[in-house]
Amino acid sequence: MGVINRFCVFLAVFVSFHGAALCDDCDVNEPYVDLGDATAECNLTASYCDMFGLEYVCTFDYGNRHDCNGKGMNVRCKSPQKVLLPETPADKLKVLAYNVWELSYTYYQNGQHERTCRIPQQIFDRYGDVDVIVFNEAFMGGCFAYHGISFRDMLQQYGFEYHTKTVGEDSALLPIEFPPQIGIPPSLPDVEGAENGGVFIASRWPIVAEAETIYENKVTLSADALSNKGAKYAKIEKRVGNETRFYHILGTHLQAGYQGGLGDEARAYQSKEMQMLMKEQNIPSDEPVIYAGDLNTDLYGTEGRWEQMLEILEARMPDIVGDLNYTSDYENNDVRINPGVGGTWIDYVIYSDQHVMPNNSSQESIKFVDESPFEVCMRALPIQRRDEPLPIGPGPIPNIELGHHHYPYQDSCLLAMNITDLADHYAVLGVFDFSQPIQPVERPTEEPIPGPECEDDRPQVWLGYATSECNFSSAYCDMFGLEEVCTADYKTWDFCYVKPGRNILCAVPKLSLSDPTPASTFKVLAYNVYELRYLYYQSGQHERTCRILTQIFTRHGDVDAIIFNEAFMGGCFPNEGASFRDIMKYYGFEYFTGTVGEDQMGLLPPPVFPVENGGVFIASRWPIVHWDETVYESKIAPSDDSMAAKGAIYAEIEKTVDGETRKYHVLGTHLQAGDTDRGGDQARLNQTIEMHNLMLKQDVPSDEAVIYGGDLNTDLYTDVVQIEEMLAALEAVTPDIVGSINCTSDKCFNDINKNEYDPDCNENRDWLPGSWIDYVLYSYSHLLPSKSSQESIKYVDDPKFTVCMDDIKLLAGHLYPYADRCANPSTISDLSDHYAVLGVFEYSFSSTVPIPSPSPKLRFSFVLLYVTAVLSILFS
Repeated sequence: MGVINRFCVFLAVFVSFHGAALCDDCDVNEPYVDLGDATAECNLTASYCDMFGLEYVCTFDYGNRHDCNGKGMNVRCKSPQKVLLPETPADKLKVLAYNVWELSYTYYQNGQHERTCRIPQQIFDRYGDVDVIVFNEAFMGGCFAYHGISFRDMLQQYGFEYHTKTVGEDSALLPIEFPPQIGIPPSLPDVEGAENGGVFIASRWPIVAEAETIYENKVTLSADALSNKGAKYAKIEKRVGNETRFYHILGTHLQAGYQGGLGDEARAYQSKEMQMLMKEQNIPSDEPVIYAGDLNTDLYGTEGRWEQMLEILEARMPDIVGDLNYTSDYENNDVRINPGVGGTWIDYVIYSDQHVMPNNSSQESIKFVDESPFEVCMRALPIQRRDEPLPIGPGPIPNIELGHHHYPYQDSCLLAMNITDLADHYAVLGVFDFSQPIQPVERPTEEPIPGPECEDDRPQVWLGYATSECNFSSAYCDMFGLEEVCTADYKTWDFCYVKPGRNILCAVPKLSLSDPTPASTFKVLAYNVYELRYLYYQSGQHERTCRILTQIFTRHGDVDAIIFNEAFMGGCFPNEGASFRDIMKYYGFEYFTGTVGEDQMGLLPPPVFPVENGGVFIASRWPIVHWDETVYESKIAPSDDSMAAKGAIYAEIEKTVDGETRKYHVLGTHLQAGDTDRGGDQARLNQTIEMHNLMLKQDVPSDEAVIYGGDLNTDLYTDVVQIEEMLAALEAVTPDIVGSINCTSDKCFNDINKNEYDPDCNENRDWLPGSWIDYVLYSYSHLLPSKSSQESIKYVDDPKFTVCMDDIKLLAGHLYPYADRCANPSTISDLSDHYAVLGVFEYSFSSTVPIPSPSPKLRFSFVLLYVTAVLSILFS
């Protein structure tokens, strides 16, 4: 050991508590990292620098404020020096696109630090005259970005001085790496856009302008949704000698996976979004435009997706040169834990044909490797316990740690591998010669799609965008109870563009509301429409709900208010412009509350947040001057109901007819379903009291009517005690039942619910076996109707229609009944598994209507119930 080094060690032993002792030979001009600060190891030597392809600088003591104090020595490593090759002429451009597979340690281990510290070195050893590099999956910034050596640091060291921001970094929500010294809570929110998009552009030449777009189109429930994927634009000024050229580069990383379905659709739309970003820059046609990155579309695919992408971008692909036929090689890339056969070409450097084109161009797949194999950890325990909890915030953070680098020899590493490849993709080098540029291609002006024949003011849906079919006829509109408006070709960027067939536009039927009843009459319809999400299973949701409003307004066109239950998606095709609200507004039923609980939807599992709304809202023919809601605190958890923000919705409705105005106060709800053995009856009673409290909160005058409606999940015939308790809690009365149907949930003659093997189901019976669980009630503590009734309404369509009725088909989206994935196509006429209930109330406003007081026994019973329920809520 030299004299200076012996002195450094001596000095380290006597370092003060203020910090570590560093010698003069630890000073370096190159980017460096102190591995004891950046990795989960304390006892370090010079050989550790070799693990990352870095050069050893010095070893030094930690200092007594460091977690590693007394456990060994720290080591400093620096980035090796490289020299760029002489530049190419200004009219030549070399662009390298490289997916470096640097996913955050939050997800898993793949030798991120060890591989990415070597990547810039290998690039400039082999291609020192490259002009532009487009990085993909550089989510953490490369090498040790948070500890002194990033891609940008190394590139600047080598004279590659210019770079853009990483796409989406300004809106990322989570850190890209959790240092080993920091504990974090065991569950993080699974949110869209939690991290940056991993794409940035680096240049040897000045970047004089940059811009980006974050893609709106993505597969929502995919891993890609966690990233702010998008496109990054850079205007590069290459000046060599007296000649200056401008080049416009767009880098991206398109949606991964989901081939043949949602992924293809997302990639097509993302390509269009990238092209729109390019057009926003108003680039002169005599300046080249180049697209580069991982487009996740196989050159050798058979569906025509690559050709579609070139059409969307109005681009051309250079000839492929070199010995490699893949950019994603399943056989010969040694970072793959499970090798396969063959590969794909999914990374590209291509050019726009709407701008000057190169007179000569090529692209080549480049396999970057280190000559000497190096060992990395390729799989590790994602969560580990710490020795002590970390006291941060109001209390100690649970004693775990996750999301950091693991050495291959550590016990926490489950799989160590010796590798030479530096990423799971090969890079692509595009070489362009613009010395004799070719002029842009003139594309014919196409007729607008759709044409004027498709103009229609009715709520409508393009089935080619809303469902999983491409080739349509007018019969498809009939499947949903809609009317054909027109057909049209698909746009270039549509998923169906490469498939045979045409899109079809369907609209709701035209109809008119009936004349209104007098202001003193109020008709309320409560309807559980059975519109659970496709997330769970198939029940003909679109086909049924698109018909519901047509049937309601055809048969009961003078209804004043509708209380919807289980309208979780919004009815019909809500994302395409044909929701219940869109359709009702078109018919003149213009006023609505929000859907209960929609503001409380979250991505964390219950009971932290419900995953969806409560499915209840109120629609009115008359102005809703005020509305309010409560989300129930009482519920059975875990249960199916705990997934939804069930509650009650309130609407103050002002009905004006022939100059007379009356106010009605309507409350809608859907109470806890089932779970009688687990306290379901008590939960329903508690929820009833919560709804009553919502009404009391409104200070409704006693001379104005209060009406309750919805699915109370309590049978009028068999749950006699429970329904009486609910009525007492609400201070409400059940109107007389009229009509020929004596149930709202029919197990025999509703063709969605029916059980043909049930012995109670006899065609000749006068009594329909089932239950009455849906109601429209009125408050006896407010204005009483002089006449009231409720009637079970069976809404059906004639002729019958066929739907897919699979019980469980997770994440399938809508399935046509003829689809291979639909195991149970069913022909039905009923529009829901429940019948609706129509409440009709007539009020005499000219005379005083007596409001009866409950008997002393009933008053005492209600007070006892109320107190019991409140105590149950407080102590549950």
